[in-house]
Amino acid sequence: MTVPKQPTRSNFCCVACGHQRCSRKPVVRADPQRGALDLFRCVRCGLIQQHPRDPASQLTAPCPGHQIINESEASHWARAVQQYVVHLLPWESKPPKRLLNLGCGVGHLAALARRRGWRVIGIDNSPEAVSRAVVNFDLDARAGNLARYRSTLPPIDVAFLGDVIEYDLNPAALLEDVRAILASDGVVCIDTPNWPNRWRKLARARRLGLNACHVNLFDAGSLGSLLGRSGFSDIQTGSYSHYGNGAPSVQSDARVSVQPSPEPTTWRSNRLFNWFKRRNPWTTLKSNLPATLDDARRRVSEMACHRVAYTSKHTADNLIATARLR
Repeated sequence: MTVPKQPTRSNFCCVACGHQRCSRKPVVRADPQRGALDLFRCVRCGLIQQHPRDPASQLTAPCPGHQIINESEASHWARAVQQYVVHLLPWESKPPKRLLNLGCGVGHLAALARRRGWRVIGIDNSPEAVSRAVVNFDLDARAGNLARYRSTLPPIDVAFLGDVIEYDLNPAALLEDVRAILASDGVVCIDTPNWPNRWRKLARARRLGLNACHVNLFDAGSLGSLLGRSGFSDIQTGSYSHYGNGAPSVQSDARVSVQPSPEPTTWRSNRLFNWFKRRNPWTTLKSNLPATLDDARRRVSEMACHRVAYTSKHTADNLIATARLR
């Protein structure tokens, strides 16, 4: 019988700050059935990270970011609308507007941004996704990583990293590349899973969002610290809920937690979740998904007032950050 290899703290070196001490025990232990990895917390900057790093995991694991390629068109457009409203709308009226969409996927957000006046370049690690972005939307989209194109890109006004930094084996090097391609007054916008979100705390080890590709999990402090060390300033963070999870009564992590509860407790929990649902500004987006690019553009205009749909509190499932060059 093979004895599973135990987690180790030896040779730990934080990929964000270089510190060589981590938590005594894994914050999350490896789970072969779900593909989750041993994750440790850096005692200096607080980043939750895979240790030891295993580059092969990124090549063999079924990454969710690539599974969503086959989502419906309406789901793609809804997510594009939400990310545009949260991240790009505040910068829309400040020309010139050259956008780098890093992790562009099949191109819906990039196509929406171009329709609203941006000059867009997309980069994604998936050749299949890039091919679809080029064929479907005639985008300037490129397969590979940012380091490959760093020397050939024009100065970028806004670099958007949507569901990217949690997958990167060296997030500090990634932000160094981002810094190199930004214009002198350029801005970086980051969207990544929020480690301390309320649903993970409720679900604990049953957190369904953990997977073998999320090798970095940030909170506001660790992400802000990394941005500061990477030469950025004016760092602002917040959080918001993915439109699909905007109704907590269908938030899978929460439901996993309440299912074992006695029936009266489950009923009260669902009643509380539905109360949150009525208060969530993304509920209308989920109930009326945009079907086309024109629909998405119109929904952005209608939802412009919902730029306040994210908050400086850090309890929702998506962590966001904006920062400028120092």
